[in-house]
Amino acid sequence: MVYDLDRIAYNKFTGFSDLCYNILGYLMTQNENIWKLLKYDTPDALSKPNLTLEEKRKMIYDGVGDSEHYNVYRCPFVDDAFTEQTSQLRIYSYTINPNNRSMSTIDINIDCITHTKLVNIDGCKSRVEVMVEEVLKTLNGQEINGVGKLFFDARESMYNAARSSIFNNRYFWGYQITMSVKYGELEPFTHG
Repeated sequence: MVYDLDRIAYNKFTGFSDLCYNILGYLMTQNENIWKLLKYDTPDALSKPNLTLEEKRKMIYDGVGDSEHYNVYRCPFVDDAFTEQTSQLRIYSYTINPNNRSMSTIDINIDCITHTKLVNIDGCKSRVEVMVEEVLKTLNGQEINGVGKLFFDARESMYNAARSSIFNNRYFWGYQITMSVKYGELEPFTHG
């Protein structure tokens, strides 16, 4: 078998559209606390019962109709105004940085947002900060099926950070976490 090295040396990005979905699926099975913090709006959210997979699925906006009654989104914003006191998780791709023609670093944003009246939990903890802790604890360094190993390392991606930068100066506040994955997918090609 002879390989056309010029053709296989280029990243094809097959599966890129599944990256955030796979991360979300991983969080659904590997971290119960995030889902409790999203579902239960009381200060004792972490002591509430775990959610079933079906309950978690019902919290994810499918892109159809009014988005206000959901907690998990695959985009940075939606066009509906949010008036409910709720918490949200948003997972979406941020940048694709080519390291070379065969490998790229893909940055993923994970936004942890809550209504300011829901911030305090378990006495003196911040719901948003606990969400950030749970996301980083669950995802940093983890091999995600179909994604690769996620990392939180500014030496590997200048965008990696957790920023308290989401707010509307009145009702909502949150962190934007940027994590990354190295992504390279080559297309084998033979001739002759």
